[in-house]
Amino acid sequence: AAQLEAAMAEAGEAEAEAEPLEKGRPELPLALIKKMASMDEDVGRVSGDAVKALAKGAELYIELMVKDAMEVCKVSGRRTIRFEDVQRAAQNKMRNFFLSDHLKYVEGHLREAPEAPAKPAAE
Repeated sequence: AAQLEAAMAEAGEAEAEAEPLEKGRPELPLALIKKMASMDEDVGRVSGDAVKALAKGAELYIELMVKDAMEVCKVSGRRTIRFEDVQRAAQNKMRNFFLSDHLKYVEGHLREAPEAPAKPAAE
């Protein structure tokens, strides 16, 4: 119950911080958002208005995530957000907590050194 109350309080805090939706076209490419929304085989079609709403929601979430990561970054005395800052922001705020496991997966792929393509042997 305490976790639920904390999450609700934080959600209210986020709503107070969020600015009203700006009019106009979202900044994210709508074709990419539509493609992502359509990746689920259970999704049939996605209307243009739905794509715009999804894009705006993604933009607002990214903005909040950047603010959270920037708070972590400033505590470390830096002005450049690093991957670790995003991880800590995901762990510190309930609204970002769902990303924690996904970021562990991403981190594993970031840490792997890309293999150089094999060069054909000279004949």
